[in-house]
Amino acid sequence: MAKNVLYYNNIIFWKGFVVMKQLCNVIKLISILLLMPMVCSAVNYYTDNSVAVDGDGSITRPWKNIQTGINNLQAGDTLNIRGDVFGEGRIYSITLPLDFSNCQSGSSTATITVQAYPSEKVMVRNDGSGFLMDMRLWDGRYWVFKGILFDQNSAANDCIRIGSAENGKKPANITF
Repeated sequence: MAKNVLYYNNIIFWKGFVVMKQLCNVIKLISILLLMPMVCSAVNYYTDNSVAVDGDGSITRPWKNIQTGINNLQAGDTLNIRGDVFGEGRIYSITLPLDFSNCQSGSSTATITVQAYPSEKVMVRNDGSGFLMDMRLWDGRYWVFKGILFDQNSAANDCIRIGSAENGKKPANITF
């Protein structure tokens, strides 16, 4: 036993200081919990097609288009698409299909969510001739789409294409 150290009932007495072993463990746990959000925090991003310049995805400097938003999402993130509260809502015209081929996957505990901003209406409308959303070249998992009206706008193709037999890509756990 070290000099000037006395052990009694899980309490260490050392040179006039009292240190509880359990307190040390609690301090370690709190330190870990405080550092965890820096390592694995989910982020809320924003898209607003009424802004003049593409921003960084924050609420004060949103991205101008949805494609930029979906390209930057990681597991646990949410893309909030700004809309309007009146009529059909704000229309996002898409001339090329939203391409998911380079997008990340979520997980069962950290889905990737694309949603209309709370209490606002959003319509994603196809103003091209192909698909509105093309998920054929993607093996993504755990994406959730909420509160968005997808309008194929009389285009001849399917509105949303998920998976492809010819390339073996099979997205899973996609929720609308």
